[in-house]
Amino acid sequence: MITTINGTPGDDFIQGTPGDDLIFGNDGDDQINGNGGNDTLLGGAGNDQINGGSGMDIIEGNDGDDQLNGNGGNDHLFGGDGNNQINGSSGNEVLAVPGESLGNNQLNGNGGNDIINGGNGDDVLNGGSQADTIVSNNGDDLLNGNGGNDVLASLGGNNTLTGSSDSEIFNVGDGDDIIFANGGDDTISSGQGLDQVFLGTGAAEVFLSTGDGYDTIYNFDLSQAKFELESGLDFGSLDFSDTSQGVEIFSDDDLLAVVVGVQASQIDNPNFFI
Repeated sequence: MITTINGTPGDDFIQGTPGDDLIFGNDGDDQINGNGGNDTLLGGAGNDQINGGSGMDIIEGNDGDDQLNGNGGNDHLFGGDGNNQINGSSGNEVLAVPGESLGNNQLNGNGGNDIINGGNGDDVLNGGSQADTIVSNNGDDLLNGNGGNDVLASLGGNNTLTGSSDSEIFNVGDGDDIIFANGGDDTISSGQGLDQVFLGTGAAEVFLSTGDGYDTIYNFDLSQAKFELESGLDFGSLDFSDTSQGVEIFSDDDLLAVVVGVQASQIDNPNFFI
């Protein structure tokens, strides 16, 4: 049996039951505690604090600057328009704000294999120690894997993506991005823009394509790291030019990458694959 609780248009303090609840905060700056059970907690307009419990909860902040806390279970936590802080817990959770939201949000997965989706504002998206999928929309965002075999992706904006010692997939779109791989056998596709890529230990693979701007790549370990070339390119179609910074890699007159601290004589066919 589901217990339904309705708040008022004002500021409410609402306690759920130990069972399954459906709670409407409605307008006002509400505090809602789901407690036990598999609850659906809907904040409504206003600056709400909504706390789930030990069950599998659905929590929606709606409009306003909300704080949403999962507190246990495999929860789904959704912010609305506003500047939200959304905190997962040890479960496998979904944390998200609308893609069109212009708020500056912070989403913290904390634990479990989480899906974390930001909006169009300047968001901070933090994974936890497990395998997370973290996706930012437009905006200048910070994406932090924090451990586990994560996927970190950005669709636009000038973003900073930070991995860990585990193996990650980095996939970024438009914008001038900074990628800190840190370690592991990472796969990096930097997309369009003038990107900076800092590799760590591990057998990293960096994708190169024409017409996407160029990457400046640091810590390229010639004994482990490789470049993946887009279809239509091969080692014989590339040109190399030494500079004081490192080697520049061209396809015709299109600069694909600058590899810092490496000279053309050190790069050979085994460093590339299609």
